[in-house]
Amino acid sequence: MMKNSILFTLITVLGFFCVNDAFAQFPGTWTLTLEDGFGDGWNVPAFSEDGELIVTVNGTPVPGSPFSNSSGAPETYTFDVANGDQVEMIYDNLATANFNNEHIIALEDGSGLTVFSGNMGANDSPQQISIYSATIQLAQNGACQHYITLFDSFGDGWNGASVDVFVGGSPELTGATFTSGGQATFFFYAATGDDIDIIFNGGIFDSECSYTVFDFDGNELLSVTTLTDGDQALTVGACPELCELTCPNDIIVNLGPGECGEIISYDVNGMGGCASVVVPGTVLEGFAGPLAPGNWTFDNGGTDASLDLSGIPDVLVFTGIDDGTFLGFASLEITVPFDANISFDWLTTTPDPGFDAFAYGVNGNFTLLTQASANGSVSVNVSAGDVFGLYMETLDGLFGTITAEISNLVVTELVSELDLDITGVESGDFVEPGVYPTEICATDLITGDQTCCTFNVTVNAYSGPVLTSLACNDLVQISVDQN
Repeated sequence: MMKNSILFTLITVLGFFCVNDAFAQFPGTWTLTLEDGFGDGWNVPAFSEDGELIVTVNGTPVPGSPFSNSSGAPETYTFDVANGDQVEMIYDNLATANFNNEHIIALEDGSGLTVFSGNMGANDSPQQISIYSATIQLAQNGACQHYITLFDSFGDGWNGASVDVFVGGSPELTGATFTSGGQATFFFYAATGDDIDIIFNGGIFDSECSYTVFDFDGNELLSVTTLTDGDQALTVGACPELCELTCPNDIIVNLGPGECGEIISYDVNGMGGCASVVVPGTVLEGFAGPLAPGNWTFDNGGTDASLDLSGIPDVLVFTGIDDGTFLGFASLEITVPFDANISFDWLTTTPDPGFDAFAYGVNGNFTLLTQASANGSVSVNVSAGDVFGLYMETLDGLFGTITAEISNLVVTELVSELDLDITGVESGDFVEPGVYPTEICATDLITGDQTCCTFNVTVNAYSGPVLTSLACNDLVQISVDQN
């Protein structure tokens, strides 16, 4: 993928700001990653919160808040978010802080979805605020969560503009707006087939305003990019199906002579909005097999960027650009065959810090790792068919370049399974004679309630004839072991 100047345009010069609010924010352990675009830390003044990030859950700062970055390399923090909690990030973008446009922030929810990735200090607003609601439940009567994301192209909020959202003629949101930053997301409820009516109330700079409406599954229902006061737009609600479990029929096992139990196996099928968990599947390690260099696509962009494969499969060395090319760009990419977590360690060296960049990316969305000699680790979730890549870029193509060693590459398949609550016999259990009522339940993401199915497991002891003596003759030989 060739896209010159993408790293410096997005990170070093302007900063970047992108929020994946098209999906519900899921509870669980959230991950906050802070780094510095120049690689020298956040330059926060002593005894000051200017240029620091405050993170709260329901108004209470999470442990470690306020956060900063001292090393320049990615620094990761985690905190717990329960269903229904509100997460707020507050960034103090005051004049006493230095180089705020270098401060890069990423936030992942409990499912690993990136809900914020960008630079909260790229404009002159004194305080940047982003708010997320962690909830996966839907309202009563089959209405499910929908989302409207408001965008501002200048990054300073909607300046008095707002939207009203009506569902089936009843108000769901009134005066939804935001006062700073590039975007904000609001939740409302609608059932499948409900009319959704959005009315735009104009402000000062309406040409900067746009919005997109999504259903519960993150499908785009409506996108409006040009707005004037009084504009009205219509779409229709869409909700997933309710969770439905199918248990096996009653299981009956008749034991044979000498048998004292049976291993029971069965399958449970789920349809609709049943809660699931992600478990590891196939694990690929190193630059071998499906991850061998021949399965990657290397594009040096017409520069002298190169790969050193002498350490394969353990280590791959990616050397950047030093041939005088201005804004030279090189990439090493692979298409991921399944939903997966990709992790690796990296080590960079450069005699020319600040003018060459090393990054990774998914589908052309880049995350800067460093512009200096540094080291670190990456762990990122991707979907089947995504293009994952490693990238080099130079600003000047002179005075030496950056070299990256990539090691400990692991790609772990992420397999989604039903999250089941089982009372009774679990598949794989060894069961002795008896009757075992079994109930299997899953949480319905639509209602938040449990959906259950039941069946019986019956193991009958051997009931055939029992020999109490042996009759032998010269023509028969019987061997009996010690059991």
